Order: sequence, then structure tokens, then C-alpha cells
Amino acid sequence: MEEAGGQGPRPGVVTGGRAKMHPAFTVLFMLLFVLLCILGLLANGFIVLVLSREWVRRGRLLPSDLILFSLGLSRFCLQWVGMGNNFYYFLHLVDYCSGPARQFFGLPWDFLNSVTAWFGSWLSVLFCMKVANFTHPGFLWLKWRFPRITPLNLMFNYLFKTK
Repeated sequence: MEEAGGQGPRPGVVTGGRAKMHPAFTVLFMLLFVLLCILGLLANGFIVLVLSREWVRRGRLLPSDLILFSLGLSRFCLQWVGMGNNFYYFLHLVDYCSGPARQFFGLPWDFLNSVTAWFGSWLSVLFCMKVANFTHPGFLWLKWRFPRITPLNLMFNYLFKTK
């Protein structure tokens, strides 16, 4: 593709396909990505491990712990799906763009991302109810009922997102 005046393409302009990154930058960014993924997996895995041990030991979890467990588990799975997606894209670009891999990684990504948002929202609601000090009867009733309906809310959100 030539520019006006018979000159070749301008330096640094991609004329077709995708731009090539310097190999050193590619290795640097992949290493940074892997380190951040490992950090996320360790942090969320630690939360899930500690709370699952507590659940097995006591036989139940507090509502805040149940929400944290669900949030940690969904983020742990989301991290694995994201890492698998990025590595597959990096290693098999042609197959990724033309094959079913996009849907294979996209559907779990969308599901886990929305479930994570729901669990984060429920955690915010729970902490808001713990720190708020209102005397309105409706708020007091909700504050009294919320710990009992938390497992039901989490199950409903999970089932609602799978349909």
C-alpha cells in the first residue's frame, strides 16, 4: 500500500494484519501478567481455603463469611478462565479468531464476571447494614432478616445467572 506521491508506507504504520511488538516487551508483559495472575490466585485461594476450613470445622458460616467465600471462589475461577483465555489467544491466534475457542472462554467469563459482581454487591449491602445506625422500622426489620436470607440470596443469584 503506497502513500500519495509514490512513497512506501510510513514507518510505524500498520498496513494490514496486526502490529508486531518487540519480543522483549512481549516477554515482559507476559511475565507481568503471569505474576499478577498468580498473585490473584493465591489471594483468592487463601480466602477460599481458610473459609472452607472454617465451614468444615463449624458446620456453617456467618453470612459475611459465606458471601466472602462465594466471592473468593468465583474470582478464583474467573482468574483461571482469564489466564486460560489469554494464553490460548497468545499461542493460537488464528485458531482463536476462527474457531469456537472464543465461546469456550467467553461464556464462563461472562457468567463468572456477573456472579462476581452480584457477590460483591451483596457484600456491600451486608457491610452497609452492619455499619449503618438507622432506627427506621423497615431498616431494622431488614437488618434482622438479612443474616437468615443470605444463603437463599446467594443461591438465587447463582441459579438466576445460570439460566
